[in-house]
Amino acid sequence: MPIKLRAIDQDNWKECIGLQVNDNQKTFVATNVFSLAEVSFYPTYTALAIYKDDAMVGFLLYGKDPDDGKYWIPRLMIDKRYQGKDMVKLR
Repeated sequence: MPIKLRAIDQDNWKECIGLQVNDNQKTFVATNVFSLAEVSFYPTYTALAIYKDDAMVGFLLYGKDPDDGKYWIPRLMIDKRYQGKDMVKLR
């Protein structure tokens, strides 16, 4: 099954905030908790979970920047358990 993007909702938000990057990457990306909070304050932002089959493997935040009006992907993270894996062959 291919990689799919799904909405963050009441059924998967706790799993989403449990995703983690490696310790040496924590200064590169905001936590998913912070990103989900941003969605409530920036109505043009959308948060999505990245799935491979039924496993949530990452998180994506995209939207229109309120300052410059351009679309951005301010957050993209893959959980440390799935980094470096061939997602096509992942089982």
